[in-house]
Amino acid sequence: MNPTPSLLRPLQILAAVLAAVVAVLFVAWVRMDPPPVVTLPSQDDPVLEASQDPVTAGNVLAAAKIEEPPPAPTGLPAPAANAKAAAVLYGTMGHTDGSSVGSGYVWLAKGGKNVGSSSLRDGAFVFAGLQAGGYRLTSRIEDELPLDREVTVDAPVTRLDLMLEGRHVITVSAVTPDGKALAEALPFDKARLVGALAFDAPLVGDLPPSRSSEHSGGLGPFRKNDPIRGMGRGALPQPKRIVGVLTVPSGRPVHVALLLGTTLLAQQSVPAEQNELTFMVTPDAVLAKQCTIRVRFVDENGAPVADTPVGVSSASGSSTGPSMRTDANGRYESKGIMPGLIGIGMNVPDKMSPPGMYVVAPGEDLDLGDVVVRANTDFEFVMDNFGDRGTVWICAVDAPTRQGVQIEDRWLSRDNGAQQNCSLYPGRYTAVASTSNGVGMLDLDTASSPPQVRFVLQPAATLELELGNPDTITSVVIARRTGAAVRRLVSVRKSESITLPPGDYSATIIDQAGVNTRRDFTLTAAGFKLTLP
Repeated sequence: MNPTPSLLRPLQILAAVLAAVVAVLFVAWVRMDPPPVVTLPSQDDPVLEASQDPVTAGNVLAAAKIEEPPPAPTGLPAPAANAKAAAVLYGTMGHTDGSSVGSGYVWLAKGGKNVGSSSLRDGAFVFAGLQAGGYRLTSRIEDELPLDREVTVDAPVTRLDLMLEGRHVITVSAVTPDGKALAEALPFDKARLVGALAFDAPLVGDLPPSRSSEHSGGLGPFRKNDPIRGMGRGALPQPKRIVGVLTVPSGRPVHVALLLGTTLLAQQSVPAEQNELTFMVTPDAVLAKQCTIRVRFVDENGAPVADTPVGVSSASGSSTGPSMRTDANGRYESKGIMPGLIGIGMNVPDKMSPPGMYVVAPGEDLDLGDVVVRANTDFEFVMDNFGDRGTVWICAVDAPTRQGVQIEDRWLSRDNGAQQNCSLYPGRYTAVASTSNGVGMLDLDTASSPPQVRFVLQPAATLELELGNPDTITSVVIARRTGAAVRRLVSVRKSESITLPPGDYSATIIDQAGVNTRRDFTLTAAGFKLTLP
């Protein structure tokens, strides 16, 4: 006899409540007693998922499921076989020596979207209210190598015991030839951009320009010497000569690069397990990387846009103000900026400059010439059919006319309301909605498209981007076969997942040397994995 819907729903709720109670009791137990030692399961242990790779010190351990809770009392119908049962994922996180991880954060994602997070407390974590199925689990733990693993969650309760990869920490210092801390010899806005990353081989040049001032990528995370927070929880600030600490895999030599943002200052080879490294750099060598950028803003008729505020943004920060204005001829000049991606433009009432950021090389004196300020077009995006979450990416189709320009995608979040306005520079765009209710894609033309935008949603397909060599940093432009870009990923350092409508696409992959490679692929409803480069 099949259960009726009126009986099935209470059973599902009861199962979810019991599962959550079990998970909460587990966390309380872990906090009272030392976490269990993480050990490899035997061949007789039931495992959460099958793995084709052998379990090593760098992988997550196969996880044994805990005993199933007792069956429901007799007389109640069993749940339907196809019912979506609520599930709980919980477990511990430890080191290879059996000690637990004190604190940190772990995330679960499904189909490229975050579905939950959990803080680590005495090495324990818990996720409740999940649906059974496959997820991606990632971590961020101070001075540990990040975890990134596909996991399978079974209802009602699944346990995972995780082991972090063995690592050691390198303290990186930078001093001047006279022994003074480099941070004290530089202006603050320059000193804050100095950092370090580790690689398997020496860098052949600068890293690709980035919009972020954070140093990320390479073999492991870098943590800057923060004078306020200190070098660790409860620790005092470290001497200014210390730039920060690098976490790298244990037991292997590395090459450490000292960087000014993404610009290479110096690099050294470091033997396995060496814990300290000092660079000697002259302040003049750093200041020589400063750039100058010039521009003249004109309207659509070629007339100068005079006495108008200009905004400049870069990895070192954004600035605007009364002193940053065009002169009577519409000209503006900014000196002493650091190399990388520089945004410069004006956004006056009802007008705007072209979207994008300019790639400025170390020490370059760049003249952008005339930049046309034009009347913007306003669109209203209606997102009332997105469900509980959603993001709209707006990607310019028309390529920039000059070299060294990186177009910026615009984005809107459903969290900011069901109706949102967005001003666009004249031209053509592709808008992609990725929501909890599906995906949608449409073309926009500021000259002809209606001002109100509503997406027709359809089932999503997941595009997974995986770096074949995690030591590289790669940029990717995803486009339809017609050539219209739908998403620009400025830097892929390990893996990314995005959702799109099924169809034919191409990926233009730009590696660290600036070499472009095009790959055509078909994204089916089952998804597609693209290995980079």
